Amino acid sequence: MRGSYYKDKSKYATVSGINTLNVREVPNGKIITTIFEGANVKVIGKIDDVWAKIDVLGIEGVVVSKYLKEGIF
Repeated sequence: MRGSYYKDKSKYATVSGINTLNVREVPNGKIITTIFEGANVKVIGKIDDVWAKIDVLGIEGVVVSKYLKEGIF
């Protein structure tokens, strides 16, 4: 998984289709923050078909990518 975080160019996306989205340290890991529908995030890259690495207000973490609209998805 290491290295795959950065295989795509960074783009921007909006949280969509869920009221709140948990941002985690690693897939299925500890929740570090929660973001709300409509929030804009910087997408650093896809980890796999489920998870994406993002940056939101300087906090990096992973989220379920199906809730990100536009960008690399």
